Amino acid sequence: MTTAYAVYKFYLKPADLHGQPQAVTVEAATVEDVFNPRIKRNEQRIVLRFANRHKLLACNKTQAEAMIAIAGTDEIEKWVGQAITITPARTPKGQDTITITIGQPKPANGNGKAKPAPVMVKPNGSSKQAEPVEARPAPVAQADPIAEAQPEHLAADTANGQAATIAALFDEKPW
Repeated sequence: MTTAYAVYKFYLKPADLHGQPQAVTVEAATVEDVFNPRIKRNEQRIVLRFANRHKLLACNKTQAEAMIAIAGTDEIEKWVGQAITITPARTPKGQDTITITIGQPKPANGNGKAKPAPVMVKPNGSSKQAEPVEARPAPVAQADPIAEAQPEHLAADTANGQAATIAALFDEKPW
């Protein structure tokens, strides 16, 4: 039986990780043309395929530098077999991203070794701690005079629509 994964390439997004770090093993590392919607053309990227996973990770420069640091080489063919942890995070500018670190994530029960802190490597070689998504404090609700003036049935529809959208996100199949 032919599956969509055999025909098309699906790329990993931070939302696919559902806020949790994932331990993966690099199965293949290749250079491929990947469409960049921001510049509206293809560009070459290092693409990582993980063992027992369908989705691919098209690495940005920061992720590629992290893999070089972890593997100890810039030869992507030698990255195969490397055990890493991918974690959803936010950049200092607030954009969603995926950080790459070495080793296994901390178990959910709190036992075992602490997971490594994600490090974002800047192009000039300096590094800064990335802020994990799960560590971000929840936004404080503030009174919105426009929402308070809105009729109750419209406010309820908006809240229900948001709840349905959020629920749909978690009904996705594992990546």
